[in-house]
Amino acid sequence: MPEEKPEGIKTLVTWKSPLRVFKKRDQRHFTNLILVVFLISLVLIFFKEFLLVGVILALVFVAYVNSSVEPPEFEHKITTQGLTSGGHTYAWGELSNFWLVQKDGRAVLNIDTKVRFPGRVFAVLNDDSAAEVQQALSKYLPFREELKVTWLDRLTDWFSQKLQL
Repeated sequence: MPEEKPEGIKTLVTWKSPLRVFKKRDQRHFTNLILVVFLISLVLIFFKEFLLVGVILALVFVAYVNSSVEPPEFEHKITTQGLTSGGHTYAWGELSNFWLVQKDGRAVLNIDTKVRFPGRVFAVLNDDSAAEVQQALSKYLPFREELKVTWLDRLTDWFSQKLQL
């Protein structure tokens, strides 16, 4: 890691983006979701797993809220001292590596941390800022290539495409 001169903090890249990737869902999506949850709940009620039914219903509620309420915008900043995301600053010593993934057509920056919480920092990138962010972070953190896709990853992707949940 290069040593910085005590001249002050220099901002390398700044961008604003939503907290998470947002995809507006239609009525068909929620109809499919309710149908699948209803069938699973019937089976669980037959086995008298009422608490598990409650957990599943709570998760469906969270999925509904995440699909219908747009996330707030946050400012992200990469400086010579570290990363500031959502009002919290992470020094370069707290971060270990980074990589980019595509999610619903948007680039998402993933940064692993050395601290217990949060173990990973996510930031949605704008189309024009992805290359600039990668270049700025490469000066301070190692870039990790995307992990090898396993059969389990392919299976879950296939299910998520077919069920459209």
